[in-house]
Amino acid sequence: MKRIAVSLMAAVTMLCSACASSVDAVYNSNVKISGPSNTYNLNNDVQTIDDQDYEGVMEFGGMGTVWTYDASAEEEIDISYQLSVSEGDAKLVMISPDGTLTILVENTSQSQQEEIEAVNVKIQKGENRIKLVATDQSKLELLLSAEVGEFHEIGL
Repeated sequence: MKRIAVSLMAAVTMLCSACASSVDAVYNSNVKISGPSNTYNLNNDVQTIDDQDYEGVMEFGGMGTVWTYDASAEEEIDISYQLSVSEGDAKLVMISPDGTLTILVENTSQSQQEEIEAVNVKIQKGENRIKLVATDQSKLELLLSAEVGEFHEIGL
């Protein structure tokens, strides 16, 4: 009986570590990040959307779409963000309709973003997206504002 319990515990541990490894593998894969899907582990999250502002505090790993905008023509828009990471690694990426990925900001627990940064971004015609990407169990806070588009809570 003890042998079965030990074998079962080993199998569960291997499965859990495989999940974390697959989430971490996403972090450095531009192909996976730029794809249409989201894959993540999300815990202890508080997310709010107020008009054109998103705020999220969470323990997160993987990738999740937080903003979309279907542009009728090429244009420039203003976006502001602050990504604070207390544990792990996280980045905010812009994905254009052709799949081109641009990193807006990337932080680790050793390099915190202390102030909100505002940028002017060129948007292509079609669906543009912003994804939050993080290594497994990263603890982070994200503030994001955009003058156009739609915000989405991760997990809904």
